[in-house]
Amino acid sequence: MGPVAPQPAPEQPKRKRKSKWFLPAGLAVAGLVLGFGAGVGAKPEPVTVEKVVEKEVPVVKEVTPPSCIEALDKAADLISTISQLGPIGGEAIGAAGDRDPVALNAATQKMKDLKDELDAQKQPLGTVVSECRALAE
Repeated sequence: MGPVAPQPAPEQPKRKRKSKWFLPAGLAVAGLVLGFGAGVGAKPEPVTVEKVVEKEVPVVKEVTPPSCIEALDKAADLISTISQLGPIGGEAIGAAGDRDPVALNAATQKMKDLKDELDAQKQPLGTVVSECRALAE
């Protein structure tokens, strides 16, 4: 037996193509029906109207009392004096580390002088702070 010759495939009957216009049309109709149904069930939202009234308001310029300004100035002086303690303390620690009694005595004297200056500044500061607070009440 020899090779078999290929046979042509049997012809398939051609199907008629149906037009597909019904799908978009059906979707459009369904969308309209759903949209109309949603619109019918919706309640209208109330509208609020706000009235804006412009009115001049007098501006009161607050003035810092002189005693408060003086209190701030005296506090700044006190802070400046306190800031000198750091370097003097450093000198004292260095003198103690070097076992230098003369330098240690000098640093100690500077600290005593600075303490006297701080004591002199504290009392006037307390007075003007009290005056400032009395005005604030």
